[in-house]
Amino acid sequence: MGNGFLYQQISEDIHAQIAAGTLKPGDKLPSLRGLSRQRGISLTTVSQAYAQLEAQGYIQVRPQSGYYVAARPTTLATPEMATLKASPALVGHDALIEQVTSALRQPGLVPLGSTILDASLLPNKALQRLIQQSSRQPEAYTYAPAAGHEALRRQIAQYSLDSRRPLLAEDVAITNGCMEALHLSLRLLAQPGDVIAVESPCFYGVLQAIQSLGLRTLEIPASPQTGLNLDALREALSQYPITAVVTVPSFQNPLGCCMPLEHKQQLLTLAAQHDFQIIEDDIYGEFYFGNPPPTLYSLDTQDRVMLCSSFSKTVAPGFRVGWALPGRQRARFLQLKRMTSLSTATLPQQVLAAYLGSGAYARYLRRLRQRLAETQQQALPLLAEVMPSGTRISQPEGGFVLWIALPASLTGLAFYEAALAEGIGVAPGALFSTSPAYDHCVRLSLNMAWSPRLEAALHTLGRIAHQQLT
Repeated sequence: MGNGFLYQQISEDIHAQIAAGTLKPGDKLPSLRGLSRQRGISLTTVSQAYAQLEAQGYIQVRPQSGYYVAARPTTLATPEMATLKASPALVGHDALIEQVTSALRQPGLVPLGSTILDASLLPNKALQRLIQQSSRQPEAYTYAPAAGHEALRRQIAQYSLDSRRPLLAEDVAITNGCMEALHLSLRLLAQPGDVIAVESPCFYGVLQAIQSLGLRTLEIPASPQTGLNLDALREALSQYPITAVVTVPSFQNPLGCCMPLEHKQQLLTLAAQHDFQIIEDDIYGEFYFGNPPPTLYSLDTQDRVMLCSSFSKTVAPGFRVGWALPGRQRARFLQLKRMTSLSTATLPQQVLAAYLGSGAYARYLRRLRQRLAETQQQALPLLAEVMPSGTRISQPEGGFVLWIALPASLTGLAFYEAALAEGIGVAPGALFSTSPAYDHCVRLSLNMAWSPRLEAALHTLGRIAHQQLT
């Protein structure tokens, strides 16, 4: 009996007990080691079974306590995919973005409008120790090569060994965050006036990056369940000369969606048929609750994908250390890097290389995923209870953002302003598109461990929505 079949059988057995009421919400499950001994199976098999059940929302982990049967969430309607009739355009709502992002930096806010993890979840103490150690090395005070600190590139490559496309250190280029990787990729692939297709809704930083380079944005609607709508992309390809597609296939911001494997393969086929490049933003790829989704880069056999990622979301936002996998265009990519910023700060690279090399990074990510999954499992049923009828909420299988479509008579901007007045940050949907299609939406970031403070904030958001309806 193969391991894959065995863990699925264990998962199905536990699910059957939950469905039958033998295991009830709040009941504690055997520990990983306990079930391993009971069944005479490996710890890995039990861990895979529990991970699958957790991703499906049937069980939840409580730090330092164990695994428990989760309360089944109230049935939620998910947001519908927008109908867009967009044409290539220059983006132009910087003033709104600046206004909202500045307001969301106010001290004391419950920061549900930010995609930065709460400090309590980050490995700050471990990084502080490594900063002290690395700062004693003379190399910490010199320029790093444009390609980046070799030890860090080597660690990133080693971390990819379980990928379908293992890396070499020479494949990796270190950047100043994911945004520089994205900017350099766009500069490498496109000329002013070119058309860049993006998912809609889309992270506003991507829209601004395209605008800053004199490129035109073509918004392609995305499903909150499966991501980029490939039928809409095919139609757009028949009308416009698309140079590149920018996509976040894994736990997209702001939808939280994850593109299915077959859709990824179809997108790669389209790229070959229509001769366009793909810029893959994988900044949320580590935030899976079940099995890790394969990147487009790992599936690419024709060197059409440039991957951009970063440690800003997972480990240290302030380090501003990202990386790119530019493929065969690496030499030109590094030339642009030298012309733009010369290099990335050495000390943060050394610290991250040591952190990854110690094995602490992988252990930390496992704990982080569990805590974020627990927060979502608590938040979704509560939101279903407190938000007014007609609200639609995404149900992602990873990441930490929720996309909420408010009842049609409400606007995301008014909701954001009312929440701000109550000391809570949310991101209005108008930030994420040049279209008014998302004016009734907001993005909510579940970027912290579940707590009475977060629970109270969600109750307040429900009260605000009801007040605005009346």
